[in-house]
Amino acid sequence: MNKIAQTPPMGWNSWDCYGSAVTEKEVRSNAEYMAKHMAKHGWEYVVVDILWFDPDAEDSQYTPYGDICIDEYGRVIPAENRFPSAAGGKGFGPLADYVHSLGLKFGIHILRGVPRKAVYARCPVKGTDLTCRDIAHRNDNCPWNTDMYGVDCMRRGAQEYYDSIFELYAAWGVDYVKVDDIASPYHSGEIELVHNAIEHCGRDIVLSLSCGPAPRDKAEHLCRFANLWRTTGDFWDDWNDLYHAFEICHEWEGIGGPGHWPDADMLPFGHLAIRATERGWGDRWTHFTQDEQITLMTLWCIFRSPLTEGRGRGRRSLLRGLQLRPQGAGPRGAAAEHPGPARGQVRGPRPLGARGGARRRARAGGRRAQPWRAPHQAHPRGIEKGGKPDAMPILRQGDGARLFAERPHGVLHDKAAAVPVLAG
Repeated sequence: MNKIAQTPPMGWNSWDCYGSAVTEKEVRSNAEYMAKHMAKHGWEYVVVDILWFDPDAEDSQYTPYGDICIDEYGRVIPAENRFPSAAGGKGFGPLADYVHSLGLKFGIHILRGVPRKAVYARCPVKGTDLTCRDIAHRNDNCPWNTDMYGVDCMRRGAQEYYDSIFELYAAWGVDYVKVDDIASPYHSGEIELVHNAIEHCGRDIVLSLSCGPAPRDKAEHLCRFANLWRTTGDFWDDWNDLYHAFEICHEWEGIGGPGHWPDADMLPFGHLAIRATERGWGDRWTHFTQDEQITLMTLWCIFRSPLTEGRGRGRRSLLRGLQLRPQGAGPRGAAAEHPGPARGQVRGPRPLGARGGARRRARAGGRRAQPWRAPHQAHPRGIEKGGKPDAMPILRQGDGARLFAERPHGVLHDKAAAVPVLAG
């Protein structure tokens, strides 16, 4: 498994904009946009997030005990009213083929376990004399979704069930699978079943574990059995989320490497929540200022997080035209040689400056940022916009005071130390 995802994957996921209700037309449209504007900069994965098998999904809220779509072996399949090309038992094959024709890769989200509907229907586990009822752990339920039971890893047929679903995904041409309700609480047994199924499915598939926070003390297990894992719960366009991300990235610093990367979550830029209601905000343009977006991108790149955007197509944001450029040796994701001191520092938020500070504090819920500083191994990354390195300002050290006063939540690049510094 670790032979793939040699650098942190970059792509688009439907959740931030469409919740659980994305349609095939919207996936195709966003894939076309990525192929035209972003693929040349390394963005390649197009991922359909949660509940593509629910014909009644309308937003980011889930239908309790919904009548989801499954096949004769108890495996979820796309809802044809939302994904018309899946008709006739074709599943995601036609959509994956279209994404591949654009030079991109195709991914899906799944929930850990076996569908309740398959358990009560006693659907057979493919290739065995068992049913889905025989492998279900009916006291192991997702706390926020009712569609699935956990799989009892100790029962005969458990591995065969996971083998059957990844056999199906490989036949569709899936390149990336995000497995939810598996990292927190941590289900090591089912993680290993999924890993084994991917190893035997005959196709390279990136395995991403969600939702976080994954436990830091499971880092060795995660590196062995997964390519990506979430370090946090859902990250949204809120300064408090970004402020806290510095501490989380510091906690996981040094763990990522070729084939296994801690994931700081999605980039909530641009047009969000067309059909999503997380935190009660609804349809909007990102709450992050441009300085905050640059700060976020700087941190994610230094940390070497996967980069997953979720905006709707057609609204320009900071990401369009961004190119991630390694500074020093190696491609993005490799440990670049630090051109300055052997170890650098990512410096977290300083107190907000007097000019503009009250407005920024109001947007951050009134909380004043406190001084914070955390050591990190330095892996500098440049950010370019339109081919010019203007997205991450390179300033003289003496300019820091001006930035801290005039551009709260922004970032500068300390040229002497070759490390980013975050303005409070």
